[in-house]
Amino acid sequence: MAQVEGNHPTLLIDGDGNFNSKFVEDLKLAAVSRPVAVVSVFGVQSTGKSTLMNSLFSTKFKVMDASQGMHQTTKGIWVAKYPLPNPNGGHEILAVDTEGSDGIEREDDTKFEKQTALFCLAVSNTVIVNMKCYTVNLNNGGNQPLLRTVFEVMIRKFCTPRKVNLVFVLRDKNKCPQHKLEEQLKAGMYKIWEEMKKPKAQLNASLEDFFNIEVVALSSFEDKPEQFENEVAGLRERIISISTSGEGAAGSTPASGFADYAKKIWDQIKEDKDLDLPRYRIMVAEIRCNAIAEEKYQSFCKNRSWLQIEKDAIKVQGFGAKVSQIIDIYLSQYDEEAQHYDETKRDASRKQLTEDIMKVVKPTYLSVVEHMRHQILEKFEEAAMDELKENGVLVAMNTNKYINRFKNQLKDAAVKQANWNQYAGQLIQLESEIDHAIKIIRDTNELLEQKKKDKRAFWFKLGSVGTGALTAATAVGSLILAVALG
Repeated sequence: MAQVEGNHPTLLIDGDGNFNSKFVEDLKLAAVSRPVAVVSVFGVQSTGKSTLMNSLFSTKFKVMDASQGMHQTTKGIWVAKYPLPNPNGGHEILAVDTEGSDGIEREDDTKFEKQTALFCLAVSNTVIVNMKCYTVNLNNGGNQPLLRTVFEVMIRKFCTPRKVNLVFVLRDKNKCPQHKLEEQLKAGMYKIWEEMKKPKAQLNASLEDFFNIEVVALSSFEDKPEQFENEVAGLRERIISISTSGEGAAGSTPASGFADYAKKIWDQIKEDKDLDLPRYRIMVAEIRCNAIAEEKYQSFCKNRSWLQIEKDAIKVQGFGAKVSQIIDIYLSQYDEEAQHYDETKRDASRKQLTEDIMKVVKPTYLSVVEHMRHQILEKFEEAAMDELKENGVLVAMNTNKYINRFKNQLKDAAVKQANWNQYAGQLIQLESEIDHAIKIIRDTNELLEQKKKDKRAFWFKLGSVGTGALTAATAVGSLILAVALG
């Protein structure tokens, strides 16, 4: 398979057990919301593990230079991203290459080997055990110690049983039929499983309770390269399929949260603690969903369209629809990025994000509603005064027209994501203000009418006195009239 440029592996855990949290940045996974499917490889040193992974996933793991003799090539744990579109869609596929077992470099120290096995079993959906066909019935060459380690850590260290795809890839096919090799291989596995000391809770557990086992044989990479590539193409399709669907499929951890998840698991492994994968997954979901929500909240607060609406709110036509549309953008982005995390944590962070955005929007919304209510009240008062001038008296006004107009404006201003229950309260307030306005207008009109009557009565009395008295009373009458008319 042709190599794809730009897909270089990065160190995940070095040979001393140090975790590289920056690998997500190196592989550009930080913004990837798709769930991650992890395929890792185990095997004896110098059996072609890296070559197999490069052929399967177009990766560029370092391979052994045979001219330098047989030696350790991979140190620690390395990870690379499958650069081609996943034919099944959806998942981001990561390939993990591990340090080979049975190497002279670590002598009899198998601690890192066991830690590596436990880590890969915890984070991987599919684990490839790479071995030569002719070593199937051997002890070290046949990965018997490694398999014993894998089985022991799986059954002892996992709080909750976890189904993992275990794919044995037998390299350099020989004349021995594959079904015979598979038969011998499985017989060895079952023997290890039966002889292995199990925890009390797992005494009756079967190998199949923990693993989906498959066996594949490949032609020689060096002697039959074309045949090897054709067989690898079929194996690639199978591995992607079982890693992204079924019992051994990818979990709910998106690629963007994989670093936090993997780091937590590695820390627990180094402390030699049991692994509670569901708890770690929920913990990562809470951290990541909160982070995504915070990022969307900050982005909304800086959104230019929202800032312009906030500035000119009372002039904006269709306030509710425009603001709701902006909010929808950020909630949709949140949903996209958080969709593969734990549902409970995801929904809780979304609710908090919505509430935080509403706290920003509400003051502006209230100012818009208050402005609309004042405008409606002004129009009503103008209409009432016009009627008073025209008819000389204020009869029953059609207040429903103004209430209904305000109802429509409230609908226009409503932000669909909000749950403020402002509708009824605003209507009640407007109705109260209209009633008060009617009372003020009527009281004022009655006062003016009374003053007119008093004025007419005054001049009538003044006209009934003598001419001499009229002249003397004029100044006093003017003063009294001025006081009466305010």
